[in-house]
Amino acid sequence: MTRQQYSFLNILKTMAIVMVVTYHCARLVSAPFDFTNDMALVDSLARLFFNVNSICMPVFFLVNGALLLTRELDLKKHFRRMVHLLILFVIWHVITLICELSFWHLDVSVWNYQAIIGFLFGANLENLYNTHFWFIPVLLAIYAIFPLIKKEFDDWQTKPRKNYYLYFFVIFLIAVQQVPSLINTLSLLIPALNELNVPLGNYSPFATQVGKMLLYFILGGMLFSKREEIARRFPTALLIAVFCAGLVALFCKWCITSDALQVNYDAVFSGYGTFSTLAMSVALFCLAMKLPELSHKEGMVPRGLTALFSVTGSFTLAIYYIHWIIGQTVLRNFLGTLTATNIFALYGYAILLTLLISYLCHVLCRFKVIRYFLK
Repeated sequence: MTRQQYSFLNILKTMAIVMVVTYHCARLVSAPFDFTNDMALVDSLARLFFNVNSICMPVFFLVNGALLLTRELDLKKHFRRMVHLLILFVIWHVITLICELSFWHLDVSVWNYQAIIGFLFGANLENLYNTHFWFIPVLLAIYAIFPLIKKEFDDWQTKPRKNYYLYFFVIFLIAVQQVPSLINTLSLLIPALNELNVPLGNYSPFATQVGKMLLYFILGGMLFSKREEIARRFPTALLIAVFCAGLVALFCKWCITSDALQVNYDAVFSGYGTFSTLAMSVALFCLAMKLPELSHKEGMVPRGLTALFSVTGSFTLAIYYIHWIIGQTVLRNFLGTLTATNIFALYGYAILLTLLISYLCHVLCRFKVIRYFLK
């Protein structure tokens, strides 16, 4: 894979991590675009654009699948990477706990050693909820079965017209994730469907976050391996239209669900398993695959911007850990409740925080010991 081909993947990773930070920053701000029956137009538009953050994790796994499935498998290196991720998972749990205890006066008497050990491996402690850690166990679960997926993927690449299993598995994943989500939404509009019981979600673990991200992981490899054909067959205008249609559809799902249940439905986290997020993620990924050919044009992609994406893209995991600590401790403690007067202020805050952490990681990576904890 050439450097140009890597550049668009870095762009995607940068966009994804900014969306992650934006979504988590919404916990810190007083955002005026939660659901109400008489929402103003400007607040509705803000929510429309906020829901685009539902593609953040899917894009990560699309990129991960593109990188891993399309290159030769080194089992020893893959196993070392899994061990490395697990060690970092535990270490960053400890760092996060220490930082939060330093800034917040929590009642630690309710924690016993069993609860603390459980926390190190992903469980929540009473009065302390670090829900963002779900991402790493899901990644490790997919990495655990990656050699099996890789073998099937290689067979599909060799004989795509004869090997239908990968297509079947992708359709199966969609059937147990996106289809039930669509049925649930329609049941809120059509009373007769309330009696419909389609237990497709019982196909665990494929109806869990592992199954949802596994779908994007496999699609990333499949789409990337056919990038030249996709760039030739699917015009940019069509991909943009698909992305916009997905965004509008997710907004409609948010409105329908929020109104029917009288809650502020989380269309970002709950959107991972919807057709809307699937359409947006795949459309954006295909659009990004057209960037290498655009980069040949003089001045289309400035070198400085390419370097920025490269640095940020290489530290996405560190940004994922650190932004939560900064948001939950320093910013919340000293700034209190921030106010995002519009969606652009929220994104601007997230971009600045991402760039700040990215630069900090870039500087600290000069020390070999610290580099181990950042990549």
